[in-house]
Amino acid sequence: MFPSLIFSSIAFGIAALSIITAGSRLARLADELADRTGMGEALFGILLLAGVTSLPDFAATLSAALDNRPDLAMSNVMGSMAVNLVFLGVADIVYRKANLEHAAASSVNLMLAGLLIVLLTLPLLAIVSPTIAEWGVHPVTPVIVIAYLFGMHLVLRTEPGPCGFHA
Repeated sequence: MFPSLIFSSIAFGIAALSIITAGSRLARLADELADRTGMGEALFGILLLAGVTSLPDFAATLSAALDNRPDLAMSNVMGSMAVNLVFLGVADIVYRKANLEHAAASSVNLMLAGLLIVLLTLPLLAIVSPTIAEWGVHPVTPVIVIAYLFGMHLVLRTEPGPCGFHA
């Protein structure tokens, strides 16, 4: 058991270091692309960084769901959001030039915060509602997808375009 645990721990450490290195590079490239295109950092954070960095979470959640481990799938998603907020707190402590939450209080980030509140409320409603499913899918599930798509539409309309006009 221990040799495999040691090997797994080393592999995990190497993977974590690779992710940290790639994430730092990705953030720098996203910032540069945001400046070059004029789309803004908030939009690139939403479209590029969030999408790319969420792929491992998606793979883990999907694998857990396919393995019939719903608690693991749900806790992965909720845990990921919680730890991302902790990471924001750590980054705010490390970054001493300004308070990140205050400095990043753009209209786009405020809309995203509202969207997150709505999206977090929906699974809670599903948990406390009667156990009903159509074709094995709870009715709240498509509502989550629709709410996300509609919310992203609103968020993208909030961000001024390259000329300063809203979409």
